[in-house]
Amino acid sequence: MNHDERDSLEGMLAQSPLDWELRLAVIRAYVVQDDMDGAKRLVREAPEQAGPVPAHVQQRLHRLMTE
Repeated sequence: MNHDERDSLEGMLAQSPLDWELRLAVIRAYVVQDDMDGAKRLVREAPEQAGPVPAHVQQRLHRLMTE
């Protein structure tokens, strides 16, 4: 995934900041580009209105961030 694709995903996330699946896709893009700081920032900046991370997303997120 290149920076343009990641930027496109981030634009979509800006329009739907409560979408955990989309947030996970953007985090994955950062991880693929070896930008763990950016990935962690997206986890920290999840809006409170999004509620808790759904269990299925939490598991995938943990695996993505630790492998």
